[in-house]
Amino acid sequence: MLIRSAALCLVLPFPAIAEPAFAPGTHGEPFAIQGLMQGCISQEDGEFCVVNGQGWRWLVDVTGPTPPDLYRMLTLLPVNAPIQMSGDIIEMGDITAVVAVSDLTAGRDPDARLRALMQGAWTFGSGPGIVQIDGSEWSVSLEGQLQSVSLLQLGADCGDGVAVGGTVITLALLGGDPGAITCYPVIDATLDRMVLSDPSDASNVVMMRQP
Repeated sequence: MLIRSAALCLVLPFPAIAEPAFAPGTHGEPFAIQGLMQGCISQEDGEFCVVNGQGWRWLVDVTGPTPPDLYRMLTLLPVNAPIQMSGDIIEMGDITAVVAVSDLTAGRDPDARLRALMQGAWTFGSGPGIVQIDGSEWSVSLEGQLQSVSLLQLGADCGDGVAVGGTVITLALLGGDPGAITCYPVIDATLDRMVLSDPSDASNVVMMRQP
């Protein structure tokens, strides 16, 4: 049976912000999203906190112009914490944007329980690959070599607005076509086994948890 639950509400580690840190459009094109905290990373071009939401990966640069208090708030949030975030877009690529954050408030996640259940390593169907679900990212490895990383969303439709009567996994490939997604309606989910529908050939795919 597909697991459902009430929405998860986030309690932020700081009091609510009374006013946005800067006016929309100060540093670039304004944006406002609902997303999920993925974590904070260091890479060759800097340090960022990563929020995934609405089919995009949003990178918040530690060097600014996000105010230090807002950046610190992000660093204290757990993986998959639901938030509402607004500010300005500084740079954009495929499905990735570097942003400055002006406001951060608590969000809600109606799929929090299923999302938590999905975390970890799975086999995907009868193939040799391993799917690793960390936060809201779906990574595929083959013989220990990373093949791809996709942003994972849970919702009620495959992006076309037509509800399927249950929860749907949609995957947007990092580095891929921003308009292309893969869709898997969830038929059943337990701690050790998930059954997904594959609309491409009207078959079901069974995923088994790996130790």
